[in-house]
Amino acid sequence: MQRQVLALVFLVGCGGPNASLEVTFTDELVEAPARTVDITVVDSSDCEALLSVPHDEAKSVGSVLAQRQAAYPLDPESDLLDELPTGRALAFDIAVYDATPTLIARNCQVAEISASNDTQIKVPMLSLPLCATPPTALDLMIVLDLSVAAAVADISMGGQMIPRVRAFVASGFSAGTTVTVVTHGPAAPTVLVGPTSVLTEVDAALEPLPTMYLGQGEPYEAIAMGTSLLRARAVCGRRPALLTLVASPDSGALGSLDEALIGVAAARMEPADDIFTSGIGVSVDGNTALVDLLGDTLGVRYGALVEDTLVNALSASRLRFQSLIELVD
Repeated sequence: MQRQVLALVFLVGCGGPNASLEVTFTDELVEAPARTVDITVVDSSDCEALLSVPHDEAKSVGSVLAQRQAAYPLDPESDLLDELPTGRALAFDIAVYDATPTLIARNCQVAEISASNDTQIKVPMLSLPLCATPPTALDLMIVLDLSVAAAVADISMGGQMIPRVRAFVASGFSAGTTVTVVTHGPAAPTVLVGPTSVLTEVDAALEPLPTMYLGQGEPYEAIAMGTSLLRARAVCGRRPALLTLVASPDSGALGSLDEALIGVAAARMEPADDIFTSGIGVSVDGNTALVDLLGDTLGVRYGALVEDTLVNALSASRLRFQSLIELVD
């Protein structure tokens, strides 16, 4: 049974009714890295608009009435926020950060603080924003294995693995889609390019990769990194998605599989928190790594040991990604 973790702080000062804020998580694994809470109170009644922009751009939606940071969990005795307006709708845009600091959860709640009665405001934290409006664009993360194992797999594909990924990117996406590429093998997981909506920039970054195969792969750490970046910048209107090509078993730190699983699925039993993932195993070891990560319930898996099956897997992935968004004429 999932336990609920909460932080509580009183918002309205002494001498009158109290307004209390509860910041809650439904999954202790998602909550575990939480270190800092940022509370932005906006003169607005439109959480969808707030969640459509990054947390630090709340002022573009309405007047910021208060902004405070505190260590997580919040001290229930802290006078963190006081003297807030009463009797009108306020939007509480709450973000939680880990130690790096990277945003790990965010949500927004509209509430009205009573001038005569105690007010309790509950904000359940989510790893992805829960939006009423369907997304119309993707935030696509591509994680590529450039290890020695990938070089061997590429030989079976006639050296066409990266060119086929380049063709996948060049064929285009819905307007507003951004693409990021993370690589691993020659070095620790690294952002190669992005996020960018300029596909020629992505193509230029991908072009030299067939000459760069080296080292041992760290697919789980790379996936954990990529999904962390997607969650940190997630906003309404743009759906995060992950494409990964895996050739090698993971050589990363102990626990990297768990980190990758949290990155893909976040809160257990909360499908809205999942990042849709298309995993393409380009070797037997790559297929095994993806089975261990995705199983039969998270995203989709494809085996692609030769060029033709890679082409089919990329084509199927494109269709699945496009199905995640609402196309706009």
